Amino acid sequence: MIKKFVKIKNTGRFVNYSAHGNISLSKVNIIYGENSTGKTTLSSIIRSLISNKPDLVLERKTLGSNEDQYIELLLENGKLLKFQDSNWNEGNEELESIEVFDEFFINENIYTGLEIQSEHQKYLYQFAIGVEGTSLAKEIENMKQDLTTYKNIELKNLKDRIELFIKDYFEIDDFVKMTEDREIDQKIQKKKQELEIAKSSQEIKIKKFLNSIPPFSLPFDLNMIKILLAKSLTNISEKSLQKTKDHISKLATVLKREAEPWLRQGLFSVEDNKDNKCPFCQQDLKNAEDTIKSYQQYFNIEYRELNESVEKYLEKIKMTNIAQLFDNVRITVADNNTLFEFWKKFLENIKAPEIKDFEKYYDEITNYFNEVKSTMVSKSQSILTPLKTICVDNLSSLVCDFNKIIKTYNSSVGNLNEQIKEVKSKQPDINELEKEINKLEIEKQRHSPGINELCEQYIKVKKEIDDKNKLIGKKKKELKKAISEKVEKYGNKINIILEKFGAPFKISRQTQKYRGRSEEPYLEYFLEIEGCEINPIEKAKFTLSGGDRNALALAFFIAKIIVEENIPEKIIIFDDPMSSFDINRKRRTIEFIRDLSKDANQVIVLTHINTFAFELDDALKDIGIKPKCLEIKNGQICEWNINEDKKRPYFRNLSKLESFVHYNQDINSDEAQRLIRICLEDKLKFNYFHLFEDLGDDYWLGNIVKKLRDLKDDSNLKFKHSDKNEVIEELGNLCDFAAASHHGNINAPQKKDYTQAEIVNYVKSTLTMIYDWL
Repeated sequence: MIKKFVKIKNTGRFVNYSAHGNISLSKVNIIYGENSTGKTTLSSIIRSLISNKPDLVLERKTLGSNEDQYIELLLENGKLLKFQDSNWNEGNEELESIEVFDEFFINENIYTGLEIQSEHQKYLYQFAIGVEGTSLAKEIENMKQDLTTYKNIELKNLKDRIELFIKDYFEIDDFVKMTEDREIDQKIQKKKQELEIAKSSQEIKIKKFLNSIPPFSLPFDLNMIKILLAKSLTNISEKSLQKTKDHISKLATVLKREAEPWLRQGLFSVEDNKDNKCPFCQQDLKNAEDTIKSYQQYFNIEYRELNESVEKYLEKIKMTNIAQLFDNVRITVADNNTLFEFWKKFLENIKAPEIKDFEKYYDEITNYFNEVKSTMVSKSQSILTPLKTICVDNLSSLVCDFNKIIKTYNSSVGNLNEQIKEVKSKQPDINELEKEINKLEIEKQRHSPGINELCEQYIKVKKEIDDKNKLIGKKKKELKKAISEKVEKYGNKINIILEKFGAPFKISRQTQKYRGRSEEPYLEYFLEIEGCEINPIEKAKFTLSGGDRNALALAFFIAKIIVEENIPEKIIIFDDPMSSFDINRKRRTIEFIRDLSKDANQVIVLTHINTFAFELDDALKDIGIKPKCLEIKNGQICEWNINEDKKRPYFRNLSKLESFVHYNQDINSDEAQRLIRICLEDKLKFNYFHLFEDLGDDYWLGNIVKKLRDLKDDSNLKFKHSDKNEVIEELGNLCDFAAASHHGNINAPQKKDYTQAEIVNYVKSTLTMIYDWL
């Protein structure tokens, strides 16, 4: 149990606090202080201690202070805990059972701003499973961390070293489990003998297949030769052609190769010339008509095309070497015969492929080829005369027959090659045999001293990892079972509390789940509102009011304490649990705190709402508990005479206004209007009396507001709310509203009728003004 805040220096509002008087804490405690007096600083000090997070204190260092922070906290057992040199001096074992409901709890576990986020589910899970569950989850996490940081790295190093030795010959787990083979040397020797035999049959693997013979073909078109031989030109005489040729021969003695082009050009000029004179010598051409006609026949296009075609094909025939074509076939056949002699040793019942009547075809094709060649020579010498083509037909027929023989030969070669392919496939693979020998050599080394030590260490570390993974799995099952039962109870209790709060929603489908590769646990839940189920991460900011979110947070907090069933061990701290609560939720909150106070080891309630403190004090006294009441004021913690403060009419009037807001019938609308003026006057007199000394007896709300307007630029005038103008403007509005009940005026002699809702809104604004703005 926490006994006393002994010293707090340079932390928040506590610049130089030292305990004085009777401020020791008891079993149940109420600590009152207005906003910004230091309540949250106290809860942050406790949270920093129990979570071992010095930053929670360091971030609250007093602004403008250059001195170190220092804190002393006394426990009931006499132990003095100190925060010094930016850290706590001792552990927090005695305070592990503390639960703190504060802004930090809400932001970390329930929502931030308007949103419920996935990160909240993770921390809510840790909060919900409690100390025992968190300890087990941490144990699991530590084991996983040990595997990741140490054992897995050690195993990988061993694995890399072993795999460097075994290469790709073995799977590592198969290799390390190998028993020693007493016959390994004999197996290696046998494989080496197989390798020697395989090398001797290597010739089979590299020996070539038989080759097919390409179809026999001549490098010219026999059909075209046949056409050229049979063609004649009836409109051209042989005599005219010869005459022209003789003339060209004579001219060639002078003009050389230019003789024929010169003659052709002259003919074209004569044909174009209309005066019938030679274009070169200007002689009359009447006696040269026969010569010109001879020229015209010689230079006839049809004749020249025929002549050129005959010459072209004759040239191809002359370039053809029939003997070479047949020699190519002979060479292929000879190579195949040599290969056959090799392969017949490995093939049964086979016959060498052969070309029947090869020499006969050679002789006959050669003869007919020469006959065709001779005929084409004759055609070139006598272009106009058609010649017989029987020799061409005979040559074509022989070539066709010879190709049939070749096709039959190639078919036999194909069949032989299929058999050869099968023989090749049955031969031992030298590379595979060499790999098998290497594999056996590596296996032999498995039980050598150095490798054996590596393998045994690998087996040991792997077993440790496997055993630890099994243990992790077992503990995860234990945790899951315990959590599942707890989460179900937790959800049921949360809904009971929400129902008492009058919340328009409940939680559903609360489930422990895991997220990401690291299997991070979190608590998933949904909200059910008017029969519709929503995901709070996606919809909470659109569906829950501020009061609803605070009710949800407080329900999660209280339910966890109740479900754990170890309330007598608990120290429970509430820091302003009343934010945005209506009167029903305020009463329910008081009831929950009262009931927890019966059994808890210690309860500390910090609040800035004195009326809430009054009602909690009364509720506790009704069950025989007299709480210790303290007040934070001017950076000091001091005794608070709560009974004396309860006597003040101001606080009674505030309670009446709060009741009226929630449609309680203790006062009527007229009374509510009157109390607005009275409460505002009292609050302003309490807080700012030094500003209104010159008002004398004229000390009522209207004059106070007027005075504030005059002082709005005065630096001594300060409100909690940052906008002075907004505060003074709203005070003026409330003054005008309350004046209608207080007295009439010339401009509005008749009293205005306000609806109940309108008056409630003005009362709400008054309470906001008193609690949060002034």
